[in-house]
Amino acid sequence: MRTLTRRRVLWAVAGAIVVVLAYLAWDWNGLRYLVALELSRAVGRPVTVGSLSVADFASDPLLIATDVSIAATDRAGTAARISARLDRAALLHGQVHILSLTLERPSITLSRNGDGAWNWSLPGLAGPAADHVAIEGGSVHVIDPAN
Repeated sequence: MRTLTRRRVLWAVAGAIVVVLAYLAWDWNGLRYLVALELSRAVGRPVTVGSLSVADFASDPLLIATDVSIAATDRAGTAARISARLDRAALLHGQVHILSLTLERPSITLSRNGDGAWNWSLPGLAGPAADHVAIEGGSVHVIDPAN
């Protein structure tokens, strides 16, 4: 009986070590095209992601995307880094709940054309909202020929 319990403990420890090593060796950057595709579908505009990584996977995971660009009709919005802290419990139930979203050094240009339409109307935008949003550095430029 003791040998069976000891064997189970050893298998559980070995399994945990394999999971940790797989997480450390996993190339999250390989998923950046899939993330860019899903973001493009969500906002209705082409999105590119330079690199992708995940940190703090043991708690609520932190998804980090760098060199992010969203194309607009005549200008693009960029961010040096976007970090999203995701609710682990929601992920385990197949849902996305963003606890916090941080945009680092974003550069966004909002412009209105001669017909009065803005370049940043994102009709496809649908999805989870963030509980907390922070913007660190960056700039927003507004171009409105009517004013």
